[in-house]
Amino acid sequence: LPTFLPTSLPTSLPTTSLPPTSLPTSLPTPRPTSVPTSAPTSLPTTLPTISFAPTKPSLTLTSALVLDGTSKSSWNAAYEETFKQSLVDVSALIESTDDFVGNLTVSDGARRSRTRRRRLQDASVSVSFVVRVDVDTGEDGAVDIDSYVTAFEAELVSATTVDEQTGVSPLDIALQATAEEKGYEVKITADQEASHSMIATETGGVESSRPPTAAPSPAPSTAQPTTPRPTPKPTPAPSVTPGNPTAVPVPAPTLAPTIESCEKVRERTGPPPDVDSARFSSTGASILVDLDAASDQAGMLAGEYFPCAELLDFADVDTAECFWVSATQIYAEVNKALDFVPGENVTLRANTTMLACDDDRCECRVRNTASSVPADPPDPLPDVEPVFQVPDSIAVCEEGGLAVEASQSIGSGGREWK
Repeated sequence: LPTFLPTSLPTSLPTTSLPPTSLPTSLPTPRPTSVPTSAPTSLPTTLPTISFAPTKPSLTLTSALVLDGTSKSSWNAAYEETFKQSLVDVSALIESTDDFVGNLTVSDGARRSRTRRRRLQDASVSVSFVVRVDVDTGEDGAVDIDSYVTAFEAELVSATTVDEQTGVSPLDIALQATAEEKGYEVKITADQEASHSMIATETGGVESSRPPTAAPSPAPSTAQPTTPRPTPKPTPAPSVTPGNPTAVPVPAPTLAPTIESCEKVRERTGPPPDVDSARFSSTGASILVDLDAASDQAGMLAGEYFPCAELLDFADVDTAECFWVSATQIYAEVNKALDFVPGENVTLRANTTMLACDDDRCECRVRNTASSVPADPPDPLPDVEPVFQVPDSIAVCEEGGLAVEASQSIGSGGREWK
């Protein structure tokens, strides 16, 4: 509309007018706050944030050695304490006897002369052991398990290698010194050839703790983050610039996304784990049971001992102890399960484990059904050395006839000869 008629007299000051704007929106935007926010804080906090020192991950290592000079029946606490302390003395990875996990597994073993020309002369034992040691991580935060296993294997080989000049190994020296220091009547030595063979087949490792915590911050923060600047004085009306009226309203949101059914999830992830294989170690004192898929380890930690009967079933299972090596492998000590031999079935009990959960649909997992496989013999098979004991003479009419004793023979894996 045109303005009113001009006055007859000019005004004392010239009037100014703004250029016309585009049409405003029909409804103004909500009024802004009328009171500005308080001024930002400027002082630092009174005390720095305290962060704990980082913890190291730990690694469970397993191996076995052969010692001459004693038998399983003669083995006692003095032998065990001497063996553990001597390993600590010759190892850079094992820091104290507290690093040993569980009991040592001791079984009768063969002592071969270095010339291989003599039969069994003295008793010997194979000693399997598990230790848990602290390790460092790489720049990516992961533990290089293979390098630690290789280093541990090299340590044991070096400790049991006989010096050509002195005729004794570093472990022999440590065993003698420890026994003398503690006042024990213990006279044992490491069998180099047999120990090296055991180290090559029995040494392994698995990470057995959570990843390390983050390193502490190098210095405390100096100030709290400042708040935004206070808002300016409120505008009396919504501002509208030419060519920029209020934006078009956002359309209604779409419907909720479709959730994948548990049946589809199970088709994608596969069935729960089944037992895939079981094989004896070279000594017959243990078996390794492999699963065909990564499991939740039945809610247990790697390296944590538990009765095998909670998870597995085989002959004399109540005498065996197990621990998880990884999400797909179980280690079982069966040196007391004398009725358990190669060819016997190993069963993963039903409803004991499920797939490892690596996404957000863990509620769709189901527990396993029972599955079995026959236990395979060691590969390669251990050497067999028969030793027969017979009387020099017998009476013609002696009751029972000729009796032949073969209990000193080597290579039965701790089981009775048949």
